[in-house]
Amino acid sequence: LDGSLELLGPVPNAKLPALLERASLVCLPSRGEPFGMTVLEAMACGRPVVAVDAGGPRYLLDGAATGQLVPPNDVGALAEALVGLLRDPARLAELGRRNRERVEATFSLERVVDQLEGVYRDAVAGPVP
Repeated sequence: LDGSLELLGPVPNAKLPALLERASLVCLPSRGEPFGMTVLEAMACGRPVVAVDAGGPRYLLDGAATGQLVPPNDVGALAEALVGLLRDPARLAELGRRNRERVEATFSLERVVDQLEGVYRDAVAGPVP
């Protein structure tokens, strides 16, 4: 890897956007991501994502249009996805653009609050007959 990888340890939230902007892509190989905030943060910063097809990332990424999902525990598929994307700068840029658009359209604060209010209204209204 000789200079192409940095292990930074904990990073303060305020520094995440600048750090993500330096990244070519974000890789989240963990299998235990119930929501996948890291994926959403990467998408908001316009970065492509490679993640395990489980938990939150499965629902945040819109198939091959916004990133790549690989089977859990498949190191070969993970490596292939990473190398394939890193060798294709135009695809990296396109995936990053689509990720940013997806966050703005689907996960903006206004949209999420509207959906949450709808859930609360339904809960208060009681069971549907």
